Amino acid sequence: MEKTSSLVFTPKGFHQAITLQYPEGNRSLDVCKTCKMSYKSRYICRKKNRHTGLPWVESHICVLIHESCLVRRECMRELSFVRDKVIAGQVVDKKGFEMSMSDASTNFPICSSCKHNNYTRSYCRQQQKHRHLPWNTEYAVMYATDEPFLGESFVGYVSQNNDQSTRVDPFSKVEAEKEEFQGINEREDNINDINDSRAFLLTVSCSSSSLEWLEPNIKALRDICEAAIENLSVSIPRSRML
Repeated sequence: MEKTSSLVFTPKGFHQAITLQYPEGNRSLDVCKTCKMSYKSRYICRKKNRHTGLPWVESHICVLIHESCLVRRECMRELSFVRDKVIAGQVVDKKGFEMSMSDASTNFPICSSCKHNNYTRSYCRQQQKHRHLPWNTEYAVMYATDEPFLGESFVGYVSQNNDQSTRVDPFSKVEAEKEEFQGINEREDNINDINDSRAFLLTVSCSSSSLEWLEPNIKALRDICEAAIENLSVSIPRSRML
């Protein structure tokens, strides 16, 4: 059976690390920085050694926040994230989901339509003002698991040899990478200021990170959530679906 890939990361200002699970056969997650410098293949990095570090090149992920992650305090009108459960993520099939950014930006790659027609980024983002997500965007659902969050979650893996792997604390990796992220990207929204869309575009790599809230699209969010529920590796109750 083919092994799945995982990515461990902590959005800026978030209270815990998130393990994002990629389904079998998905090859969108590039190798980590160490394996890139060592000329290791994606299979060696992500499947055999089960590296969960950030990719060496930017990866774009459209993340839907499922209701199981959220709570509305009695004394507050705003939504906030639950803090007593481990929060994870699952990449799902794209299936033509239509999500849009708040404005066109030349910082992002061209959209799928312009990629198909071999247009330039200038034509896509500047002339046509396309606000569609980058052509290589993956879609994922962020949800709360049944596992209680105790403040230190051991969810990452580091290979020790060819046959064994050991669990490591992702927070130690996060602390080591904080200096790399500071001051690199100034276009990052706050993940704790939950937007009505409950969806954001996450761009991560070993040298930068950014988060941008997306325009609301209830139908697209419901379709993404249903796609996640259909995936047997995800346990999300239908009663709490959007």
